[in-house]
Amino acid sequence: MGFDPSAPNRTTRDSDTHMNSLLIGILSGLAAAALFAAPYAGGGFMTLPLPFISALPIVIASLGWGTTIGLVSVAVATLVAAVHEGPIAAGLYLVIVGLPAAGYSYLYGLARPGQSAHANGGEASGMEWFPYGKILVVIAALSAITAIIAFSVSNFSVDTFVNESVDALRDRLDELNAQDSEAFVETLRFYVSFFPFFAGLGLTASMALTLWLGGLVVRYSGRFSRPSDNLPETLRLPPALVFVAAGSAFLSVEDGSLGFAMRSIAGAATMVLAISGYALAHLVARRGRGGRFALYFLYVLTVTFFLLPVSIMTLFGALDTLVGLRRRILGARPSG
Repeated sequence: MGFDPSAPNRTTRDSDTHMNSLLIGILSGLAAAALFAAPYAGGGFMTLPLPFISALPIVIASLGWGTTIGLVSVAVATLVAAVHEGPIAAGLYLVIVGLPAAGYSYLYGLARPGQSAHANGGEASGMEWFPYGKILVVIAALSAITAIIAFSVSNFSVDTFVNESVDALRDRLDELNAQDSEAFVETLRFYVSFFPFFAGLGLTASMALTLWLGGLVVRYSGRFSRPSDNLPETLRLPPALVFVAAGSAFLSVEDGSLGFAMRSIAGAATMVLAISGYALAHLVARRGRGGRFALYFLYVLTVTFFLLPVSIMTLFGALDTLVGLRRRILGARPSG
């Protein structure tokens, strides 16, 4: 039998597949770098949220084409950031966004054969996937750590920030009387002192949302075998998280580095508990009339007022974690 040049060559086919995957990683890295650099490029106010979703292309590449391709996209994005924004910005992107996004994606795709999988020959339906609640805890922990690192590297100081802001607003402040001017400065100082809290909270929220969106996109494309996570019914958090949130909030009143670190931890832990609270709200809405409208109203309140709704959802998330509100609701008969 002679050699048939028209027959498919497995080596060539595999090589083409590897090249296509590598190209996906490169393009994903370029997309991530573009999202991260959008505000630096003078895109205006509307581009400010884009860096918060700059991990999305990395997550999509990691979930759909593997962790190695995800790391390729991280390397490309970091290199482009180094050229465009400088080595410090690139280093912060690598530590705060790139590597964590690839790591979370790895955990999201992590699975092992469950008891039913052994009986079914290892089918995907019988796989035990890494619990989403544990992924959220990892996101919170790394978000708090990276927020602390970012503030430490930047030598952030509340007094310096407030003094520079006062100097920039000197003309406006001169128009106020001494009492109003002093009240403004103290209010500014109070809010600036909570920057670490909002950094931990915001980074946790953006990473959790990005991972969920990435999974949604890749699952829709058919490249992700993990079934959709029914978070309203299945989300579970370790009770220790509630005590971490409470303890860090208690210690956040301390001055100096300790207070800054505790605020970052409190913000990250608060966001995870709030996510649990929102998932609980979805579960309640499913089981009653007018649930869709109630959820819409809840999210309008969250966007409008933010702190109060998030605080309430954090409380419900903490109660569910400690006493099992979700389990009790699932055990009740649905109304209507």
